[in-house]
Amino acid sequence: MADFDCFSTNDETFIDGNKWDAIDQLDGEGELEVGRSYQLGVSVKPNPSSYFNFERLIEDMQVAAYDDCGESAENYLADLPDEKCAELKTMIATWLDANVTPTFYKVKQVQSFQVTQDDIDEFRNSD
Repeated sequence: MADFDCFSTNDETFIDGNKWDAIDQLDGEGELEVGRSYQLGVSVKPNPSSYFNFERLIEDMQVAAYDDCGESAENYLADLPDEKCAELKTMIATWLDANVTPTFYKVKQVQSFQVTQDDIDEFRNSD
C-alpha cells in the first residue's frame, strides 16, 4: 500500500494529511456517513527547475536587446555555442533546485475510499 500523505474530500483539492484527517474533515462538514467517498494520494514536490524554460530566457533577452537597440541587436545570442547554452541552463537549473522550495505539490497514486461503519466507530471512540 502507498504511503498516503494527502487527502481530498471533493476529488479536487488535496490537503496534507491521512485517512483520519479526511474522516475528521468530513465529520466537521457534517458529511461523515457510511459510503461517503474520499481520496488519498501521495504528494510529490516538483523540481523548481522543471518550470524554467531556457529557450524563453534567451528569446526574452533577444527581444529586450532588439527593443533597446533595434536592428543592430538582431542576431544577439544567435551564435551562442550549444555547449555554452547547456552550461548556463545547467547552472540555472542547479541553482533553482538548490535554493527554491515549492510550497505546492502534485498528487500521484490517488485512490478512492468509502467511509465504513468501522471507520466511524473507530473515529468516534478515539475522542
